[in-house]
Amino acid sequence: MSFELIQATQYNLTMSAAFHAGQVKSFAAKLSKGIEEMLNADDAADEWGTSCEVGDDGITLRISTPFGEARAIAVIQLIDGYIGARYIIEKVVASESGEPTFRQVWAVRITGDGKVTSDDGANVIYRANAISGQERYNGATAVALSAVYAIATDQGYYVAK
Repeated sequence: MSFELIQATQYNLTMSAAFHAGQVKSFAAKLSKGIEEMLNADDAADEWGTSCEVGDDGITLRISTPFGEARAIAVIQLIDGYIGARYIIEKVVASESGEPTFRQVWAVRITGDGKVTSDDGANVIYRANAISGQERYNGATAVALSAVYAIATDQGYYVAK
């Protein structure tokens, strides 16, 4: 395996990582809270059969749907020259040995300035720091319903023993 020299202009992008990662994590926590509120709402629980719980870190989610169990995680990365996150939905499926494992089924990006975008960055879904509560609600709803759809359409499954 060969490794190329990393230039100063490249590694300098990581110099203020603690600050920027903290900002991005706060936006991810807002998204997780919005998804949790949406999937645990009385109508959603009754009609869609969903439930959701934010983990101790304030970001990770456990999602339960009629189509299987899943989780959401935020992975801090250097994306297109900026510190951001991929907010990844992973469904629990059976491995070849029959053990449970997580498989990525969908993702969005969270930028350093709070935009939640499609995974390719082309479409802004909403801004996590928007002044409008309605914009934040609509955005979290779009992400939550997209996650449920991605879980539903994935052919993987896991049945506990």
